[in-house]
Amino acid sequence: MKRDILRCLITSMILFSCVSLLSAEPEKVLPKGMTPAKLEKSVNRQLKYIDKRLLSGKGAKEINSSGNENAIAILKESKAARDKIAEQISKGEFEDSYWALKDLGNSLRAAMKMVRAKGTTAKKTKDELESAQIASDAYTERARQRGVHDGSGGSDAQSLFKRAEQKRAEAQQLKAAKDYKVATVAFLKSSELLKKAIATSKQQGYSSSAVNSTVEEKRTLPKGMTPEKLQKSVIRQHKYITTRLLSEKSEQKIKDSQNSKAMQIFERGQARANSISSKIDNQQYEKAYWALRDLAASMKEAMKLARSKERKDKQYQDEMESAHAISDAYHERAKQKGIQDGSGGRAALGLFKRANTERTDAEDSRANKDYKCAIKAYQLSAEFLKKSIAIKRKWRGEEKE
Repeated sequence: MKRDILRCLITSMILFSCVSLLSAEPEKVLPKGMTPAKLEKSVNRQLKYIDKRLLSGKGAKEINSSGNENAIAILKESKAARDKIAEQISKGEFEDSYWALKDLGNSLRAAMKMVRAKGTTAKKTKDELESAQIASDAYTERARQRGVHDGSGGSDAQSLFKRAEQKRAEAQQLKAAKDYKVATVAFLKSSELLKKAIATSKQQGYSSSAVNSTVEEKRTLPKGMTPEKLQKSVIRQHKYITTRLLSEKSEQKIKDSQNSKAMQIFERGQARANSISSKIDNQQYEKAYWALRDLAASMKEAMKLARSKERKDKQYQDEMESAHAISDAYHERAKQKGIQDGSGGRAALGLFKRANTERTDAEDSRANKDYKCAIKAYQLSAEFLKKSIAIKRKWRGEEKE
């Protein structure tokens, strides 16, 4: 019985000692080669650094002016802790002072991080504002090149341009008032309005509807159309259709479009032209007159269908020009900051070079009329340049510190 009790007591003591060893704070060891003389020198140097950089000067001013209560509280507590450490140093307690100064430095750096978090957010907001302004400037320039501002793209496009200009003016006022978030939104809105204005101006000249009569009805010749005038009009119309609308050039254009409906209309038109020629030979001028009118409308519809591909290519071309303008704007901005010379660091220079590669690819695609690939390449180059500019700013900030 006594042996059992003794065994339990010994086991309990071992367990308690293990728990105490696990929960105890590990003993701090000074760096290898830290002699008493080096330790004293290190402690004095650390205290001087904390006094000069973290507890006074720019760092302390930054914390006090930040309005961050937690950071300000840490600064006040740190000043009291600093006085205690100075007392320990005067007593020759250098090892305790060494570790206390390490902890104090970490606390003050944590306070600085709290303060700079707000500054980082503000910097990011400014960067977003600058990007939005660059895009808006590029779209404005593109719209002016198309004459949207003076009504060349139609009244609707001009109205959108004016609204965009109002938004840009509003954005500039907000930027001056340092309301960067709202200014960014205003610049983005102006870009959207300018995009719509450019798209609206492109649509001018493509809104005419096709005339295609499928129902046979009694139609009246124009007033004053004498038999002689009718014959002359029919011959002139027939010549125009056969030499222009049914020409080899028109046929090739329709074939190149690969639009099956346009090709069918063209083939039917050729057959109808032969039928009309027979009517003219038989002096059926009135029937030939109306048949030629219908044939001309059909052929114009075929050409319109064929040109839809051209319009699509033109749309891609316009989008490519916009992407090119934005890429050029970012490229110029990056060069102004000296990124191409490596002044923004390796990462920024690497992105700048990648952007140049994409811009070269875009030019090659553009030369080959592969506008889709050119658009993607220009957009990608703009993204690389945007990132390189942001890295340059960050790198410059770190260099100052």
